[in-house]
Amino acid sequence: MKKKIIRIEQHKNSAKLLGLKVFKESLENHFLSAITIRNSSANDRSMGLVIEMDCNYKLREILFSLKNIIPGNTFEKKIDRVSDFFSTAFKKLQDNNEVPIDIEELSIYLKDTSIIIRKIYKNSILHQLKNLINALDIHSKKFTEQHIEVPFEICIPVFEMNKKNRTNSYIKAILNKNDKTTYFKNWGLYYDSENNDVIYNLRKQSLIHGEIHYLNY
Repeated sequence: MKKKIIRIEQHKNSAKLLGLKVFKESLENHFLSAITIRNSSANDRSMGLVIEMDCNYKLREILFSLKNIIPGNTFEKKIDRVSDFFSTAFKKLQDNNEVPIDIEELSIYLKDTSIIIRKIYKNSILHQLKNLINALDIHSKKFTEQHIEVPFEICIPVFEMNKKNRTNSYIKAILNKNDKTTYFKNWGLYYDSENNDVIYNLRKQSLIHGEIHYLNY
């Protein structure tokens, strides 16, 4: 399986945030992961963070734990607890700082795959985290069964490129709509056995081979 190089050093500029160490340690203790936090963008008016979680479990092990180990009556309530903890910890970080903070990217590195979630509107990752976990539970079974292997990377979201939508202005127009459904249309999957990009269409629950545009910060 192809491995990404994981940055293990905290970016020096992110140290300007008050309460960052407490935020980082709370995530590490709660999610049993090594956490790296760095800046993707920063100025006097706002700060964008990239949060990387290095977790020593496989994707199905994480989802199994959510269903069978974390307290809660239903899977939905359990992922609510996960999302609520993340949001509460982030709110404490924000309350300690005057400059607005947002998460530009959440990268989760597991033993068998990496999940890269990118911001599509203000606070979109925090707002949609529980829905994304639920979607991963449903659709990881589908795209693994169809391809008979786990992708080494899952990018959320991506855009299928064609003759009509090859420009960055097209992507910006979509993002400016602040449409939460953008997360639940197309994901990019990268397999060891594939030389080309693979798009997973969540609505059709099918794999498509095509050119992918994904978000960079």
